[in-house]
Amino acid sequence: MNWLLTPKVGMVSLTGSVEAGIQTMAAASTNVTKVSLELGGKAPGIVMPDADLDLAVKSIIASRVINTGQVCNCCERVYVHSSIKEAFLEKLLAGFKQVKVGDPNQYTDLDMGPLIDANALKSVEEKSEKKLLSRELSCYAVVIVSVLKDISLNRRF
Repeated sequence: MNWLLTPKVGMVSLTGSVEAGIQTMAAASTNVTKVSLELGGKAPGIVMPDADLDLAVKSIIASRVINTGQVCNCCERVYVHSSIKEAFLEKLLAGFKQVKVGDPNQYTDLDMGPLIDANALKSVEEKSEKKLLSRELSCYAVVIVSVLKDISLNRRF
């Protein structure tokens, strides 16, 4: 990271692993260069009984499909109050079924494109094997709906 040692660099933005973040921050400290790090967060959505379920579903889906769901600070998990769990889940699944997915080289009105490659799809599939409620896969590596239910709060993704 010798390029960080020059005072010509005013700021560094990195999306990556914690290890890469530590190395970047250490290198940037030499010149007190500003650093913005996104190190794979798992931002939660929280839906309480007084929530507007339609708005909550719309917001969560929009967050998940932006940049094919490969944005680290988008809603990656949702905690739903048990009294509205079934109603929320029904709306969420229905909402995801409306998401237009496909190859952006062929269609211009998509909500979501494919994962980067088959390895990315395999990784998603491996993480989604248990307690899967609904999953549809296309031939070009798009996970249309992947909803996990009643997951342990101690589970790591």
